[in-house]
Amino acid sequence: MTAPWRDPLAARLPGLQPVLPGDWLIRDDAFAAQMRLRDHLFTDHLTKVFAQTPDSLKAQRELFSLVVREVRASGAYQDEGRHIVRPDGIAIDPTQPPPLIAAARLIQEDLAILAPGGDGHVLVAAAIAFPASWSLAEKMGRSLASIHEPVGRIAADMDDRIEALLRRLPADRIVQRSNALAYNDPGLHQPRPEHEPRAFDPGGRAFIRVERQTLRRLPDSGAVVFTIHTTVTRFADLPETEQEQACAYLESIGAVAPPR
Repeated sequence: MTAPWRDPLAARLPGLQPVLPGDWLIRDDAFAAQMRLRDHLFTDHLTKVFAQTPDSLKAQRELFSLVVREVRASGAYQDEGRHIVRPDGIAIDPTQPPPLIAAARLIQEDLAILAPGGDGHVLVAAAIAFPASWSLAEKMGRSLASIHEPVGRIAADMDDRIEALLRRLPADRIVQRSNALAYNDPGLHQPRPEHEPRAFDPGGRAFIRVERQTLRRLPDSGAVVFTIHTTVTRFADLPETEQEQACAYLESIGAVAPPR
């Protein structure tokens, strides 16, 4: 788990740090369980977890090629005819459209594609199985500033800084950040309308949901890929020192923390 309370830079927005070669995508102990849920959502609830615009296909294909190259280089995936077999033994047909879903069914990360536009980078395609209190349908086609509007921590000047970073991000550099929030519900798939507040009862059972997020530019299309790797841990299972650090981090970002 990439915990933001272990790194003081993570509490300062945007808290971006470089990603080392080979570390763009993560596969952890929850891989098999998370992939079962992802397969179910992409098969039976596609309209809730996937959206695209017609002009996003070039960027989708480009991203899919990068994902396939990365997973093959890991040595944990196998080729069987036209299929790519995941480490959990499930075979994925990469020829089945759209390419963004094929990519999202190979890895634990959720994927979003932001294309540069007149009002800044706009969300043009996304495969989001594990939304953390937001709705993909409400975010599609909106600029980054508009997407961040309900998020109290992100002020207008920070949106400007993030947008400037996206414009300057070179294709050969990947950056990452992480954040965390406390939840009573450990479920990974938690869509919610943006104006419906997320409640957390500190007196109830507590789980810490950590998102490790990366940004990279696609060299051909010029779009930016946003990946999200989600980890959920029972708060009581954290070492006592980390419980203190996690609470301090949550308080520093204005979030409600579990009792210490």
